[in-house]
Amino acid sequence: PRRLFPLSIKLLLTILVFLAVFVTFFLAVPLFQTSADLYLAFAVLIFWALCFYGIVSYFFIHPLHVILRWFKESRVDAFKHVSPAPIQSSDEIGNIAQEMSSVISSLWQAGDHERQLLQLKSDTITLIEHQLRTALTQLKWSLESVQVPSEVTSAVVRITGTVQDIINAARIGEGTFG
Repeated sequence: PRRLFPLSIKLLLTILVFLAVFVTFFLAVPLFQTSADLYLAFAVLIFWALCFYGIVSYFFIHPLHVILRWFKESRVDAFKHVSPAPIQSSDEIGNIAQEMSSVISSLWQAGDHERQLLQLKSDTITLIEHQLRTALTQLKWSLESVQVPSEVTSAVVRITGTVQDIINAARIGEGTFG
């Protein structure tokens, strides 16, 4: 029955049935001659109220609890191994489950893409670090063997310090410093 009607129709039909029973009860109250008849009618009304609660619980509350439990289990697993949506219906609750499944899939893909980009960034920083340090070290060695003004040597030392600061800042940004 979940696949046939949207939730609004199911809820409306359930309320109409309950109201019909409720109105019938109160219209029939004057017909009861004894208090035993009234108690029986009251018991029937309570039975119908419990049936109404059971129907609402079965069609509306239980599926939402199932979806919530599924989402919590997926979150605990960091959305790594997400099972298919537990509700496979065409009503609003089924649509919510399908959309949540799509969002979880998108989140996992975005997280995977972010991890790939961070790895690419780390590899690039390592490559730049190697290339800059190699060139600066060769320049320093060359300057030590040749007589150059001290300003040139101090400029190379400042550039080396700046390159090291940039590399340290990049490592701090990716959480691999120290």
